[in-house]
Amino acid sequence: MSTSPRRIVMAPRNVLRVAVCALLAFLGTGLLGGTAYAFWTSTGTGTGTASATTFQPVVVSAGAAPPGQLYPGLTANGTTSGGDLVVQASNPNPFPVIVTVTLNGTPTGCSTTGVTIGAPATFTLPASSGTVTLTVSKVLSMSTASSDDCQGATITLPLATSAVSN
Repeated sequence: MSTSPRRIVMAPRNVLRVAVCALLAFLGTGLLGGTAYAFWTSTGTGTGTASATTFQPVVVSAGAAPPGQLYPGLTANGTTSGGDLVVQASNPNPFPVIVTVTLNGTPTGCSTTGVTIGAPATFTLPASSGTVTLTVSKVLSMSTASSDDCQGATITLPLATSAVSN
């Protein structure tokens, strides 16, 4: 007994359904592929604008240092010796600033103070800070040439500052 292969005959309705599905699959693949290609090769040009802020002056004024820190022969190294410099400062800028303090004239309070800023006096002020009191530790020196009337005196230091954004 021999058997002949069977033929599958599709009804016209099934042929149409298969053809529509194939066409939709082909079109979908093409559209997605075109979209992917566009995402990877897209270019463009244009302009943008930004507005920079204006640097506002940092305000630094005198503060009161603890008494008894200065004496003739004191040498400041900024880490283990020197007198403390106390200031009040504020930063109206929306970014932190680094402030450097230097002498701007001769200290007063006695005949010959001999007081200098002997180590770098720098500190960072946070953004938009109100008035804060800061101690810059171990930055003041006092020479042996200081006069006797400096004993127990309050010494006023004329300061200059410079500030840069941090």
